[in-house]
Amino acid sequence: MKDLPQRPAMTPRARHLAGIVQMLSSTPSVRRELVDEIKRQVEAGDYVTEEKLDVAIGRMLEDILR
Repeated sequence: MKDLPQRPAMTPRARHLAGIVQMLSSTPSVRRELVDEIKRQVEAGDYVTEEKLDVAIGRMLEDILR
C-alpha cells in the first residue's frame, strides 16, 4: 500500500486563523432572541412607539442632509 503524503504542519498564525474561522462558522448570523422579541412586539402592537419614530425620522433626516 502506498503511503499518503504527510500534511504540512500549520504555522501558529494559520492555526489561529483556522480557530477564528471555526468560531465564526458556528456563530449564528442572526441574533435569534432579538428577532423573536421584535416579532412578539409587532404581534402585540407594541413595536412602533413615538420614541422609535422620532429616532427613525432623525436618522433619515441626517442621511438626507449629508
